[in-house]
Amino acid sequence: MVGFSNSSFWILIFLFSLLSFILDISTNDCFKNYKRSIGLYMFLFFHHFLAVFLYIGWISNSKFVLFFYCLFVTAVVLHWITNEQKCVLTQIINYYCNLPDEEVFYDIFYFIGMKKQPWFNTFIYMYIFFAFLISLFKISKL
Repeated sequence: MVGFSNSSFWILIFLFSLLSFILDISTNDCFKNYKRSIGLYMFLFFHHFLAVFLYIGWISNSKFVLFFYCLFVTAVVLHWITNEQKCVLTQIINYYCNLPDEEVFYDIFYFIGMKKQPWFNTFIYMYIFFAFLISLFKISKL
């Protein structure tokens, strides 16, 4: 099956997370105008890492990673549903940055303008649903 080796997969996740993190801290007023603790930066990077894994974790060829991805996606979607379509990690960052609770996470979908679209929530749920199905299919073939 075409895909990434385990080490290449994690390097890709890390690099996309780093890119997303750098874009966030360079454009988000909370980070570009104020010095924040290293802990908040680490927390923000961790949030970007989880987001990137959520978006592209299905490309892995590791049965273990794909199984974990399916569990992770399920947990994230259940969390969003039970938390008024909000991520608690975003809420924590917003709290420490004195931003309104409605402020969105500055991830790749924010930077390409998709989060401003009225159909974004439907899109992200459908994307995750199909990524979940692809993961299950890949697990069955590995």
